[in-house]
Order: sequence, then C-alpha cells, then structure tokens
Amino acid sequence: MSAKNLIKILLMMFLSLCYIDNSYALEFLPQPQKISLNYDKKIVVDSSATLDLPTDFKNKFYVAIAEFHKTISVFPKNDSKIIISANVTNKISHDSLPKYVSEVLQKPEAYWITIRDKNIQIVGSDLMGTLHGLTTLEYLLKKNSGKIAEGEILDWPEIKIRAFHFVLRIGVRFEEAKEFLAKLRHGHYNTLIILIENSVKLDSMKELVTHKNAWSKKKFIEFINYAKGLGLEVVPEIKLLTHQEKLLKDKYLNLMYNISTYDPRKEEVYKIIFPMLDELVSLAKAKAIHIGHDEARRAGRKARLKEKEMIPAELFLKDILRIYEYSREKKVEVWMWGDMLIGKKEFPQMFQKHLHGNADYIAIRTKIPKDIVICDWHYFDEQKDFPSSKLFAELGHRVLGATWHKEETIKNFSRYITNLPKNGEGMIASSWYSVKDKGWGTIEEIAAKSAEAFWNAK
Repeated sequence: MSAKNLIKILLMMFLSLCYIDNSYALEFLPQPQKISLNYDKKIVVDSSATLDLPTDFKNKFYVAIAEFHKTISVFPKNDSKIIISANVTNKISHDSLPKYVSEVLQKPEAYWITIRDKNIQIVGSDLMGTLHGLTTLEYLLKKNSGKIAEGEILDWPEIKIRAFHFVLRIGVRFEEAKEFLAKLRHGHYNTLIILIENSVKLDSMKELVTHKNAWSKKKFIEFINYAKGLGLEVVPEIKLLTHQEKLLKDKYLNLMYNISTYDPRKEEVYKIIFPMLDELVSLAKAKAIHIGHDEARRAGRKARLKEKEMIPAELFLKDILRIYEYSREKKVEVWMWGDMLIGKKEFPQMFQKHLHGNADYIAIRTKIPKDIVICDWHYFDEQKDFPSSKLFAELGHRVLGATWHKEETIKNFSRYITNLPKNGEGMIASSWYSVKDKGWGTIEEIAAKSAEAFWNAK
C-alpha cells in the first residue's frame, strides 16, 4: 500500500471517529432558568439506575423513556444503584415543596430536579414539565458521561407553543428524520408542524404521489407516533389554495385559477382536498390542521404573479371559510399563514418584502373567523417590535410568530410575542432548506438557536 493511500485511510478513520456521536455538538438544551449545583460533589449514574415513573407518563412518552434508557445503558456499570423518580405536582404533597418551587410549578411545563446522594427527583407541573425534567437530566448525563453535580435545577418556558416546522420533501430519509425529532425533544419543543407535499402515499393522494421515494402511509404513521412519543403535538400542514405547483397543478390543471392557485369556485376542488384533510387528521389524531394560504402573489421562486393575475381577495376568503366550516364540524382547529392579510403601507417599519396583502386583502381581515390561529411569519426583520402580531392579537386571533434562520429576528420576535398583553400563543421555527441540498446541519442549527430563544424569550 502506498503512503498516499495509507494517509487517506487514516484520515477517513479519524473523521469517522469524530462523527460517531455528534448529537451534542450543538447545544440543543435551552439554558435552565435557575441552576444551583455543587460541582465539587458529583454522583455517577450508570445502567443500574432505577427509573420510577407514573403510569400515565410511561404510556404517553414511551419513546422518550426508551431514549433515556438507551443513553444510560452505555455508561460503565458500577452498581451505583441510583434511584431516579419523577412525578407531577398534583400527585405529591405540596407541603413537601419549598415555597419558591411551588410558585414556579404553577406555570405550565415547569419542572424541578433535585440531586442528592443516590436519589434524583424530578417534579413537573404537568406531564410535559416532567418530560422536560427527564430530558434535561438525560442531556446533562450524556454530555458528562454519566456524572452530574448535586444540587437543583428549577426551570420553565416563557412561551406556550414552541413549534418546529418540518418540511417532508422527497429525499428526506426516515431514520435521519427520526434522529432529528429526538433532538427537538432536547430543545424542549412541544409541537411539530409537518408539511407534506407530494411526498407521502396517502390513500387520498394516490393520483398525486407518484415518486418512487415517497414515504409509505405506514412509514408516515410510524413517524407521527414516534413524534408523539417524544412529547410533540403534531399539526399536519398541506398547501391549500396557493403554491399548487406543490399539490394539484400538474394533475388538475383544469382546476387552476392561475399558475399557482386553484379556483375556489370549482366544487371538484373540495372533493379532492377534503379527503386529504380527513386522512391527515385521522392519521395524526390531530387537534389542528395548518391550511397554508401564503404568498398568493407568488408563482414560484423566480416568477411572480402580476397584481391583476392574483386571485381576488373575495375568493381567497371564500376558500378559507369553506375549509374552516368543514374543519369546525369535525372539531379541528385551523391554522394559517398571515402574510396575505398585512400590507406594506400599514407597517413601514417592518421588512417589506414579506407583507403581501393589498387593500382588498386587508379589507377581508376582519371577516376571518377569530378562532383561526394566525401564523405571522417574518424572516429578516431587524427591529424589536412586530406590530402585525399585535394587530392580529387585538382582532381576537391567537398568534404564533414564525421565524427562519436569522438569529436577531428569532430573539426579537420571541421576546415580542411573549410580552404581548393577550393572544401571544407561541413561536414557530421554520426550515425551508432542502435536506438533500443543505444536509441536516443547517436545519439543526436553526432548531438549536430557536429552542433557546423560545424557552428563554424574556
């Protein structure tokens, strides 16, 4: 063997060792609000540790529990016999909790971890809080090879809904996607918005999904259940009305109003899309569905519709109301993007490019049912205030801010949403990058920095 080839082999071996476990290369875990640990006194947790969990917790978060056991199973066994117990506040005596802890555990998804001798106790304000406590413990143990300092951690989120917007495109590998979901748990996300294009072989989409690498229905169900077992509420999204280059256009050109929007006046549209909604809601057991409705002026990345070619505001509203009424009958909440309902002249201080509404669209804003959740997306703004969200909130809508990769925007928008007097419901981290083009690294970076901003928004 030549020296040159030997060097190549050694280099490849070195790189492979570097990437055996890179799941903690990024700090996914948000900084806990209060930490009091004695780093001079540490205990060692190994595979002999006993995990004592409530039955309802075990039933709900079975995937997360399996991941915890997997984490500690690799630690060298030393018969330390650590007992890790977890519970929720309504199942323990409040007299056993310090006052400052009791006050924090009034907050949703809060948790308290105490580490003393051979006992680690996790108390959550609810089941999700208990999960976050177990996740924090697991993260710190893995990062420190099974060692953890004695003391306590008291923590809580400052934003209610912390969602990641996941685009399931052709080319997303199943096992890699599951690994990514596990990292979302480390970031204390509680919601997964999953946008399917023509990428899943649903029964209702047989005519539309033809790619050989599309996920099977069985695989999709497994992915949904895996997400739920990690503590993620699943909200399916399907592109309705706009962006039909991703759904109906190729197969149903006769149903199009223009090159990217279907025609709400054609009844056949709803004979196609309603079964899709039914199947997605059924498979995900979803309480909400995201119906898209963004960028009606857009016709792809490089071409834009002229104003006169854009679907009229009254038809935009007609489609929303039709889908809303159908979903309401089935007791399913509707989420939608908000960019078509806000205009440049209204908000001159905001990044103008993504304010897509004209006067006609702004006029229908008050006719949008108030129980539709508005996802108000702004990706490149540098200012600290986001008055479009305040406007939607004052109209009576629950509002989710949505960001992309710009860290300044993520931090400022999160802070603004959490300080709204009412209806500031949460934040969405979006990732429009193709995994095929960018790999997971860029997407994970977005998830990690958004997790920190969403949890510690103030």
